[in-house]
Amino acid sequence: MNDKINIGEVTVQEFNVLMKQLAAGQLGECIDLFMRLSKLGQDFQAAQQNGVRPPPPSAAELAK
Repeated sequence: MNDKINIGEVTVQEFNVLMKQLAAGQLGECIDLFMRLSKLGQDFQAAQQNGVRPPPPSAAELAK
């Protein structure tokens, strides 16, 4: 079994937000952020496999 979790492409800032939320006990918000980052990573990887580079997410998408 693989003990690693792949959340796709994550910036240092996004990782820091995730860790701060975990440290503050904001598990629900942390899971939401994790799921959004995971989806972005999956979409990016799928687009790369198809030879298409997706546009970067808008600020509104990241602020959800």
